[in-house]
Amino acid sequence: MNPPLELTTVADFRREIERRNVPTVVMFTTSWCPFCRRFKPKFVEAAGEAHVRSALIYIDDWENPLWDEYRVDVVPTLVLFEKGQPVHRRDGVLGRGLGDHDLAAIFNQAAAVATP
Repeated sequence: MNPPLELTTVADFRREIERRNVPTVVMFTTSWCPFCRRFKPKFVEAAGEAHVRSALIYIDDWENPLWDEYRVDVVPTLVLFEKGQPVHRRDGVLGRGLGDHDLAAIFNQAAAVATP
């Protein structure tokens, strides 16, 4: 499978995630988050092994409307989008981030959605 898309603008997110009819696992992240930096290689590796589309969404700017729209309180947060809508999510834990079990769970959910 392909590496995850890396999107930095709201317009890119709307075009690539919300307006596409393709199940996509999204990692909401920031460049300044230490938990995100540690988790990103695991996400990229899992995305490369999975047979579902994935994307890294950088929401570095606090004014980015995606923070509020998708209630991202802690990064990283994983969200599975289906038909442009969030259907499953794993929220990061303040001071800990996400674990391997969160990553496996969201990609398993994505595989179930992608399999007819």
